[in-house]
Amino acid sequence: MVFERDEKPLLIPLPPVRFELADLRKAKAGPNYHVQVDRNFYSVPARLIGQSLDVRLTSATVEVFDGLERVASHPRFTGVFGRYSTLPAHMPEQHRSRLVDWTPERFEQWASTIGPHTVAAIRAILASRKIVEQSYRSCLGVMSLARSPAASPASRTPAVGRWRPPPPRRTR
Repeated sequence: MVFERDEKPLLIPLPPVRFELADLRKAKAGPNYHVQVDRNFYSVPARLIGQSLDVRLTSATVEVFDGLERVASHPRFTGVFGRYSTLPAHMPEQHRSRLVDWTPERFEQWASTIGPHTVAAIRAILASRKIVEQSYRSCLGVMSLARSPAASPASRTPAVGRWRPPPPRRTR
C-alpha cells in the first residue's frame, strides 16, 4: 500500500541499454600509434605516441582515454591475436615525421650488419603487413634479440633465416 501510494509514482523506466561491466587498464601508445590490448592492437591519434593512456574494455568495445577525453573507440577482437584495428583518422600524413628514425631502409641497413639471413627475415617481416608501420614492432623484436648477450653469430643467422611471415589475414 505504501509502495503504491508513495514510491511507484516516482519510479522511472530502466535505461534502454543494459549496464555492462568494464575492465579498466593502462596502455602506452607505441611508435606505430597503436596501443596493445589482449595481444591485439588498436590505433590512437598519432599525437599521443609515447603517452600512457587509460583503456576501457567491454565485451564488445575497446575505448581509449587521454585523461577524461575519449580519443578512440574500436570494436574488440575476440578469439584472435596479433590483429590491428586502425582508424583512418588516426593516420595523419605528418605522423611519418614522428617515425623519421624508423624506416624500412633503416631496419634493412641494421640487419645487414648482422648477416644475410637477418636481412631476409626483416624484409619478410616488413612485407607481411599492409601498413608497413605495423611491422616495426616485430622488427624491433629482432633487433632486441641481436643485442641480447646470448645471441652469438652462430646462433643468429640460421634460425632467423628460416623465419616465415604469418599467413595473410582477412581485413574488414
